Amino acid sequence: MALTPSIVPDGYEGYLKFIVLEWSVSTDNNKRYINIYERNGQIENLEFSMGSAPILTRQRGDYIDTTTLDFSIEVSSSVDEMYIEKLFTSDPTKYCVEYKVGTTTVFVGFLVPEIYSAPLKGGAYDVKFTAIDGIANLKQFEWTIPDIGSFYNILAYALRPLGIEPFFGAVLGIISQSNYTHLDFLKNVGVSSEILLGKTHYEVVEDILRTINAKMTQVNGTWLIYQENALPHQYAYNWFGQDENGELDVEAEIITNTIASSSGYFYPVGHLTKELVPAKKDAIVRCKYFNNKSVFGNPTFDPLIMNSEGNDWGGSVIRSTETTPYAVIPAGGDLITSRGIEMGNNDSGFILELEGSFVSNDGTQRTLEIELSINDTWYAYLEEEIGLVRFSQLNPVTTIIWTHQCNGSNETLKLPVDKIRYGGGSLKLIVNNIENVDFKITKAALYYPDIYEGKSVKVNINRTWRNSIGEVELLCCDETRVQGGNTLVNIKRQVLNFIYENYTNYGSWSSAKIPSCDYLEFIAKDIALENALVRNKVRGNIQDNGWGIPPFVVGVQDMNANYVCRGFSGNLLTGEYSVDLESIPTASYNDITTTTTKKVITNK
Repeated sequence: MALTPSIVPDGYEGYLKFIVLEWSVSTDNNKRYINIYERNGQIENLEFSMGSAPILTRQRGDYIDTTTLDFSIEVSSSVDEMYIEKLFTSDPTKYCVEYKVGTTTVFVGFLVPEIYSAPLKGGAYDVKFTAIDGIANLKQFEWTIPDIGSFYNILAYALRPLGIEPFFGAVLGIISQSNYTHLDFLKNVGVSSEILLGKTHYEVVEDILRTINAKMTQVNGTWLIYQENALPHQYAYNWFGQDENGELDVEAEIITNTIASSSGYFYPVGHLTKELVPAKKDAIVRCKYFNNKSVFGNPTFDPLIMNSEGNDWGGSVIRSTETTPYAVIPAGGDLITSRGIEMGNNDSGFILELEGSFVSNDGTQRTLEIELSINDTWYAYLEEEIGLVRFSQLNPVTTIIWTHQCNGSNETLKLPVDKIRYGGGSLKLIVNNIENVDFKITKAALYYPDIYEGKSVKVNINRTWRNSIGEVELLCCDETRVQGGNTLVNIKRQVLNFIYENYTNYGSWSSAKIPSCDYLEFIAKDIALENALVRNKVRGNIQDNGWGIPPFVVGVQDMNANYVCRGFSGNLLTGEYSVDLESIPTASYNDITTTTTKKVITNK
């Protein structure tokens, strides 16, 4: 039998149920199962006896809480041993492990590769195994995709090495300008993933979570992404099923468990202990700009994004290969931006840079004509002589034209415009081939020489506490203005890490607790709200009262608060868990100051 759709969606049906462990508990009628699925397997539904009690553990992390299942299989014959030794593998995704309570999937993971432990003795014996959620395996994979869009797409791609299509649930409080929330927020808001190049997939996941101030853990076989200020919430919004209208974004109820002496889903074993977590005095959030060195999208003609939103080049003259990307300007043809680049006012000027081979095979000197076409009137100065022509002042201009005699096989041309005094409008680059030979260009970049390096926001908490949260660095922000109200001229095109909504709009952000503000300020205030009041930690042992599913959000009798379970270790045979609970933030906007200190860092 293939894996059910709740585990592996279309495209991953190659997993076959190989080994089944089954047991019952006295507190309810739901049977428990540990199912082991083999990718491309041939043998189905072998029933084995469970060895020692399985242990399910959630380990608390900064942004990702990981889950592990330790279990044993009893081996009583040489035939049993033959099948069990098949589970020894170097493939981290060959064997998928599922823990179920009745029809509810509680955990999905993979056998840890190259681990096999069994005693050397006769008679029946236990073989020990460990299954992990696989998130740590992501540290072995480097991010290589320049641009795939939304936060959801980035997360989904980052988790693909887990071996099965990742399912997400989301409980998010942030509301975008278009009223996107929960999974709609993740699917319609994002940042250029080019800034992630060189990171591991694990670092990418952590960076996204930190940028949206969220945490992630596996709940009922689904990766749940949540913001603490959005809890408790009745529903998680999932992208792994269809409602009656065929919509993929459907609701799944989150049961708020109760720990009580008699009537709860769980009851205390002995005494629980409470700790107080001190509040903090301020929140500092910063974003370091990622300078793309070009306001033109795709300045190096990367073939992976030639047809994407991040490409500015059009026309039939574009030729590119994956190994050696370039653009060719054939004889009598030109290379032109697919759309005008909105520029605006700027006092720092810009530099046009072309790289490539600008000479014929016979070594004959050839000429290119480089044109900046402007749909408005600008005042400009050229800084230096380019080719045979020296412009001392262009006043006013709608077109700037250089001619350049190509003298080498590989050249870099830098054409600086010292000052743009006035104007707005848009700009196009046109490179004309006025000679009877093909020219190859490997880079066409237009950039600002004095680029701003980043921005930070500080929010003060309206209480007298000693400790600071410290600095939290995000991948992106949406601020396009600097001190004195001066606009950074089209900086969002040169800087890749501006957050976008639905690929185009930069807007305001809010929540039920936070009024509309820019993104960096919103995240700073969201972090501040998590730390504005003293929070409780509750630790100790609790007993499953027939529920069978580990706690996620719980209420604690007589504590008058809801808690999120950040960690636990549970005996799946006895139903006893040791838990690490933290109270959900209850601070309001009145508990923090509404003033922020914004600082734009420059390299001047």
